[in-house]
Amino acid sequence: MTLENVNTDTGRRRPVRRKKSKLQIFKEVYLPTVIIGITIVLVLVFLIGGAIRRNQKPEETLPPTDPTSETDSPENLAAQQAQEAQRLLQQAKAAADNYNYEEALTILSSFSGNMADFPELLNAYNGYSDTVDNLVVWDDPSKIVNLSFHVLIADETRAYADRQYSTSYKNNFITVSQLRKILDQLYANGYVLVDLYDVYTERYDESTGKTVYEAKPLSLPAGKTPFLLTQTHVNYYTYMVDGDGDGMADAQGAGFAHRLEVGVDGRLTNVIINADGTESTGEYDLVPILESFIEAHPDFSYHGARAILGITGYDGIFGYRINASSLSASEVAQEQQGAAEVIYALQQAGYRIACYTYDNINYGDKSALQIQSDLEKWAEFVQPWLGGGTDILIYARDADIGDTEPYSGAKFNVMYNAGFRFFMGVSPSGWSQVGDMYVRHNRVMITGTTLRDYPDRFSGMFDAATLN
Repeated sequence: MTLENVNTDTGRRRPVRRKKSKLQIFKEVYLPTVIIGITIVLVLVFLIGGAIRRNQKPEETLPPTDPTSETDSPENLAAQQAQEAQRLLQQAKAAADNYNYEEALTILSSFSGNMADFPELLNAYNGYSDTVDNLVVWDDPSKIVNLSFHVLIADETRAYADRQYSTSYKNNFITVSQLRKILDQLYANGYVLVDLYDVYTERYDESTGKTVYEAKPLSLPAGKTPFLLTQTHVNYYTYMVDGDGDGMADAQGAGFAHRLEVGVDGRLTNVIINADGTESTGEYDLVPILESFIEAHPDFSYHGARAILGITGYDGIFGYRINASSLSASEVAQEQQGAAEVIYALQQAGYRIACYTYDNINYGDKSALQIQSDLEKWAEFVQPWLGGGTDILIYARDADIGDTEPYSGAKFNVMYNAGFRFFMGVSPSGWSQVGDMYVRHNRVMITGTTLRDYPDRFSGMFDAATLN
């Protein structure tokens, strides 16, 4: 026994005190404090949450969905289908106006309801079906007339008073008013404007490894007749619009539009200098007139077809002097920009741009070398602005390099090697020739002379005697 464990007064052993554990210390010292803290926090949360809820507006309770609500009522469903039917009828008509009858039938077939409940819809569907069943096939290109004329006289008074060219204008040109009457009568007589590539098609011949050309059957409703439309000299030459010889259009010009341009609304329009010296924009030549006519009569154009425009290059194109030596470099650049904008708009609208030779010369009287020289100038000064060139050549001055025999020889080789595949001469009536390597489709000229002296050429199309 050791001394420190003995009570000296009593002689008894003193109990030994054990050291408290950490858990006991936590329970005795910290736990009550923690419990009190948690309680305070919970009370505060309860009080604050209640205050927030008291300040909020009560949420609106949405009524349960009624499966028999007004939006699904039979009357409402019928109204929705009636609106759908009208929308489909409009879409189908737009397709049919462009002679896309199969597309029109597909549109009407997409109707969500019972077509029999809507007689107008059913009648349209049956009508388009009957039209498809009775389409007339045109597979002889020689029966598709190619009507052609030069730029139009907008101001007859000035044109017919021109001291130097008045006789030429009277004999070789027609007026804006005459073209409007011609279009009206063509439409009334069932004529439909078609594209050159609706009449002919290319085919790759595997046996020869060459592209060959052939007629392309064209189907139209009974009573409709296809035709091509061509305009030449769409250059607006300086001599027609410049009366004082300074190279600029003026009031002394012969009454022709002096350029095509893209208007602020994106539409193609003409610009003309009036007799009083003011400038006007409007429908003074074929393109804007034809655009307005097709807009008013969509079924005048098959699949959006437009005219073929033949241009030379020696005196600008579409009224823009793109290579005039009298202009400064900046002025030429501005002219080129204007020409590029017009050409793009024309091509987007569906017009075909053709070569009318570069210098407005008679290829029938020229040698192969002379033709090659002319086409080289075309390739250098005009073709770059056409976005890929053109494969259509219109002979200037009513010329041709041969008769009705198939093309061959050096002249043809020069033109073929320059990329031309479609060739247009002049005939009193429609005529075409489809060769393996090319197509010929001649034009029927509409001029003052032909309207006056050969009105029978246009019998069934329009009455020449009513145009003046």
